[in-house]
Amino acid sequence: MRSRAWSTLFISLALAACGGSAAEPEPEPTTAGAEAEPPPPPPPPPPARIRAIHATSEPAVSSVSFAFAEGADPLITNLAYRTATAYLEVPPGAHHVRLLGVPSVETGEAPELLATDTELASESNTTLLLVGVAAGDPPLAVVVAPDRTEPPGEGLAALRLYHAIAGQGPVDVCVAGAAPRDPALPVFTAVEPNGFARGDAGEWADVLPSGEIALQLRAPNPTPCRGRVLGVARFTPTAGSLHTLVAIGRASGRPRVDRELVVCNDPPGDGACTVVPIAAR
Repeated sequence: MRSRAWSTLFISLALAACGGSAAEPEPEPTTAGAEAEPPPPPPPPPPARIRAIHATSEPAVSSVSFAFAEGADPLITNLAYRTATAYLEVPPGAHHVRLLGVPSVETGEAPELLATDTELASESNTTLLLVGVAAGDPPLAVVVAPDRTEPPGEGLAALRLYHAIAGQGPVDVCVAGAAPRDPALPVFTAVEPNGFARGDAGEWADVLPSGEIALQLRAPNPTPCRGRVLGVARFTPTAGSLHTLVAIGRASGRPRVDRELVVCNDPPGDGACTVVPIAAR
């Protein structure tokens, strides 16, 4: 009897310590009525890159700006003749490229000279060339030129050339021989003005870099690179390099403008452009 009494007392004390009843389970958390958080947006695609070259000696457009959307502020401002920008990043996709002139003194607004639409791919490199004349033939234009991505052949450099010399007809583009009496080697033949030179391989041609080269402009001839030398520009390509060349200036008429060659070191180079003279010899 005493043992049963002690057991009853122990159970009573245990129940009292627990609040008088067995512990109840915690309620399960519920998500009823709660909205799931949306996934984070995907990262934006890598930008496109553009570079602009002012290649028209027309006095009326001696300084220009470029905007890349209707009503947008210019991304490129006060670009002068015979100069080029570094590569600039822009979002990929469709762009309404607007060429703007010098702002009005009275209103401060820049007149729109022309506009063109272009599509720029993510991670692409593109060169914009301002060519032509403000009111004449050829008309003022912005040429959109995608840059080359594949490297030249092993040990070679690759060139493309735009003929923008006002008053100059077609030319052969040649590399002078190693010695004065050695024949010149054709790079492009019968290059028409106001366009990129084109050869058997398209706009680009490979050359063998061997230090400084003398790039000749020659009068067309039935035998390529045998015509009269019209001018010579000197620069130094290197193996594996890509170069955009723009021949600028004025060969006849007024005002007189020296003929020069804009030499751009395209990617994978630094993209910088320099100007070298097209000398008589």
